[in-house]
Amino acid sequence: MTRYVLDTDVLIDAKKRYYGFDFCPAFWEWLRLNNRHGVVESVLSVAEEIQNYAVEDELTKWATSIQTQNFFVRPSQEVYVAYTRVTEWTMTTQHEEHARQDFLNKADSWVIAHAIAHQRVVVTLEGERRRKSKIKIPVACEALGIDCIETFEMLREAKACFINSQNTTSY
Repeated sequence: MTRYVLDTDVLIDAKKRYYGFDFCPAFWEWLRLNNRHGVVESVLSVAEEIQNYAVEDELTKWATSIQTQNFFVRPSQEVYVAYTRVTEWTMTTQHEEHARQDFLNKADSWVIAHAIAHQRVVVTLEGERRRKSKIKIPVACEALGIDCIETFEMLREAKACFINSQNTTSY
């Protein structure tokens, strides 16, 4: 069974665009349910970024409510070891110094360390466009040998299905 670790942008973009709480609560329930089954999770630093991102909106309320269910996991000893590997790679890249520091100060580096330590696939919406001014998750994943996919690919792989029980019209 494939297991996934989510980047912050997956949750923020889902709320803003494709899976708003008002019209697709099934997405958020799918995350909750699949977290209980060990399929999907994120890291504590993602929850912290969400809390810093917005003032008491639906996403921050959801993130707070799901924290007690171990959706956002604390770093294990294995993650700290993997984080050392991520840091060593980051400091040897050709990226500008501020890009390296920014990467290490954000949840991105912890998401990748968690993926390394616990054999997870990283789910992010960051593109692979290479720039020296920013380290992108897909670039880091490729360099560190970690699989990296986007939200829709994860949902298809995990056979997610969101059914509208309110509208039974068939086409």
